[in-house]
Amino acid sequence: NDETVKDLGFAPRINTAATSDSDAGEYAIEVSAPFEAKNYDITYINGVYVIAKAEQEILWEPKSMTLGLDKEITLTAKATSKGKITYTSSDLNVAYVNDLGDESILITVNEGDVTITATQEGTTNYMAASPVSKTFRVSSIATSIEDVDVETVVVYPTLVESNVNVKAPVEISRNCINERCID
Repeated sequence: NDETVKDLGFAPRINTAATSDSDAGEYAIEVSAPFEAKNYDITYINGVYVIAKAEQEILWEPKSMTLGLDKEITLTAKATSKGKITYTSSDLNVAYVNDLGDESILITVNEGDVTITATQEGTTNYMAASPVSKTFRVSSIATSIEDVDVETVVVYPTLVESNVNVKAPVEISRNCINERCID
C-alpha cells in the first residue's frame, strides 16, 4: 500500500551494544518505539547480533631444517591473529623448547630427527589455528661455516685454483693452487 515511515508517523528505535570495535560474541538487539501507529498493531521482536570469531593461520618458514648439536635457535612462527604461539617437541631427547619471555628457544641436545609443532589456541576474536609442524635434523656435522669454531679452515679438494674467504674473528683470505697457498 506504498506507505512509508512518514505515513507511520515515527521510526522504531533500534539499539545494540555492538560496535565496529566489539569483540566476537552475541549482542542483544532491542527494537522499540515510544509511539503507537494509528492504523497498525505493531509487535517489536528483539534479536541477537552475532560477531563470529575470525579464522587465523600460522606462518612459519625456518631458516634451516638441519641444526647443529648443542645449539639454541629462536623459533619464529607467527599467527595472523598476533596471538602467542606454543611449541611442542616430538622427542625431548633430541630437542626441547624453552619459553623465555616472548621468545621460544629450541635447544638441541642429541642427534636425530625431531618434529616441532607450532599451535595457537585462539583468542577472544580468533578461532584456534591449524597446527604447523616442521621436522628438523639435529646433527653434530657442521652444516655451515658458521657452525665451525676453528682458527684454520682447510678446504678440499685443492686440485684446482681455489679462493677461500672465511669470516672468522679476523678475516682470512688465501689463494691456493695444488695445495700450495700464498698468503
